[in-house]
Amino acid sequence: MKLLHWIKKQREQKEGFTLVELIVVLVILAILAALLVPALTGYIEKSKKDQVVAETRSILSAVQTEVATMYATDEWNSLDSRAIIASKDGTDEHNSLSAQKETLISRYDDIVSLSEVPSLQDNGKGRFTCIVNQEGKVHLIIYDSGRGYTGLYFAETPEYLAVTSPDTNHFFENYNCKVMVSNLGKYETEIYVWSRANILAGLGHYELI
Repeated sequence: MKLLHWIKKQREQKEGFTLVELIVVLVILAILAALLVPALTGYIEKSKKDQVVAETRSILSAVQTEVATMYATDEWNSLDSRAIIASKDGTDEHNSLSAQKETLISRYDDIVSLSEVPSLQDNGKGRFTCIVNQEGKVHLIIYDSGRGYTGLYFAETPEYLAVTSPDTNHFFENYNCKVMVSNLGKYETEIYVWSRANILAGLGHYELI
């Protein structure tokens, strides 16, 4: 009975939080938010970078598969330096034949389909350009994900990177959505243009060079 009486008394005397108690709670919540928000933001950004790297890997695999079907064929052996072997719009500075245009578009579509990268599909904002050497190996991939990050693959290192990309338009003015074969072993200019250091400098990431 005494216990019931005490509980009843406590209920009758129950009061709300004081202003001081509320302020203390709010301060604690603010401190927790200040600690957790940066960590959560960092986790989200890392997740985005990891996704772009994974997509760059998929593009590399798709391009390498397509190139493997061409390598050692008469068509491959007849390619000139800086020949385009796949192109989203079918443009090729070295060949304007309509038949060649359809072939370039078809190869590009095959690469995109094989890569299964969502941003490269219809209505996607992604785009990529790729340099393949004359031995049929991918030398470089520049992949603008359309989500604020650029995925990069460098065979010379080799490594995959995902970096912020405020502006990649200068990389795509002449090589928009194309796969190009370049004789990197013959022309020193080509080696410099498509080098890791030059690409990173063009993206403003000197700290990674």
